[in-house]
Amino acid sequence: MRVNEPDPLSPSSPQSAAPVSSAALSLRSSASATRWKVAAALVAIGVTLTAIAAGHGWRVSGLWHHFAAFSAGAIALACAAVTLQWLSQAGRLWVVASAVTHARWPGTLRAFAFGQVVNLYLPARMGDVVKAGMLGKATGSAPGDLGRATGAVFIADKTLDFGTLAVMLIACAVRSPVHFISMPALDSGTPIFAAAIVTAIGAGLYAWRPSWAVRLRSLATSVLQGTAALGNPRRLLAGLSLSVAAWSTEGLAFYVLAHAGGHALSFEQCLWVLALLNLGIAVPLSPANVGTFEASVMLATTSLGVPAMDALALATVHHAVQLFVTCALAFLLWIPARRSRRGLASQHETRTAPAFATRVARARG
Repeated sequence: MRVNEPDPLSPSSPQSAAPVSSAALSLRSSASATRWKVAAALVAIGVTLTAIAAGHGWRVSGLWHHFAAFSAGAIALACAAVTLQWLSQAGRLWVVASAVTHARWPGTLRAFAFGQVVNLYLPARMGDVVKAGMLGKATGSAPGDLGRATGAVFIADKTLDFGTLAVMLIACAVRSPVHFISMPALDSGTPIFAAAIVTAIGAGLYAWRPSWAVRLRSLATSVLQGTAALGNPRRLLAGLSLSVAAWSTEGLAFYVLAHAGGHALSFEQCLWVLALLNLGIAVPLSPANVGTFEASVMLATTSLGVPAMDALALATVHHAVQLFVTCALAFLLWIPARRSRRGLASQHETRTAPAFATRVARARG
């Protein structure tokens, strides 16, 4: 053995480090980044509360008094309801996605969890792109696989989600009308103008880039194939049931928190508040929707007679419950994935150990 030759058994040797997978390093860096993002979201919530309180001339001690009105039992019950909401949404995604992909329930659950976390910190609907990518990868590598997963996530799942909410709101309005502040009406010419632009772009691509038009037509076909669950009565009924469960449990969580804060909002009013909340955060303007979430809930609840400070406390606690449950469940699902990757790395080391030992023996011989 030459004097200057590095020892293959040394921990610093490149040969000994070769079997070590880089997945562990990426997992550690992603976990560290997630912790920083959660901490940044909590700091942003604190800054937002301070700014709102200062703008209204509220005292911190008085604001804390409103937060102290929420008991630990009410918060725990709200967390349980949000967990059921989360599982219902994941189940609905699995119902529509399993019709066009080979994704199983554990894989769909992970895709939903990681997509929800991404939705907290990245621009609008990037988390849904992650969901479609993970479900499409589970299907295979054929050209139409990603398109079908995209159709399942962006069309079929959203149709069930917002369609169910619309029906529930209509039923609530018939039973007990809720009077909110007036909302600005959408100009009737806007949808027509948007449709005209899309038509013009499609015609231009077809005229100047026929190959692009063919690819877009193929992609559109695969995306529409992803909505196959909507044409299956059994899957449609299952998806609608899970969607009703998701909105009902989210409404229950808000109902529990509202009553814990001393405000007797009806379940119908809670659903309307959630509808305005989802409208307000449709386009994320800040990480974890900090600020826009609270402002949307405050706008809806104050119009129902809730005082501003109580509305701020209710909005913040509800937002914190949503963030906590989402991050906690995603972390619990990340642990088995990390162990699985470590197991794969260990198997790789076991398979490569004999060859590695042979190289070491030859080097020392």
